[in-house]
Amino acid sequence: MLHFLLVYLIIIGTTITSLSLNFKHFYAKLWTFQVLTSARYNQLMGHMNNADSMLGFTDQSLDFTFMPSISIPNGLIVDSNRFVLGSKPHLNTAYAGSLFFRFHKQHYRLTFPVGLSVLRVYLLH
Repeated sequence: MLHFLLVYLIIIGTTITSLSLNFKHFYAKLWTFQVLTSARYNQLMGHMNNADSMLGFTDQSLDFTFMPSISIPNGLIVDSNRFVLGSKPHLNTAYAGSLFFRFHKQHYRLTFPVGLSVLRVYLLH
């Protein structure tokens, strides 16, 4: 019985190690969804506080006006066509533009469109 259990554990161990599970695809999607949710909540808080809601970024983090910063994970490249993005309290975009996220073979774009600011995320690649 012990011999059977040992052989069974060895077979299970080699099967698990031979599987190559890659969670980077899911991780990039979840991180992008977290940024979108935080940007929308930041916009809502700006509307409620009657103040501009802005999003800026550095090499290491995304900085929101009314939310805690979100750190940028290693391997993810963030680019923008503006230094600061955001909206006015009446939800019109004061700082229109896009944030681009590149993570391995995935490319996402978070947009702050001109006019009524409805934040959207697009999968580019």
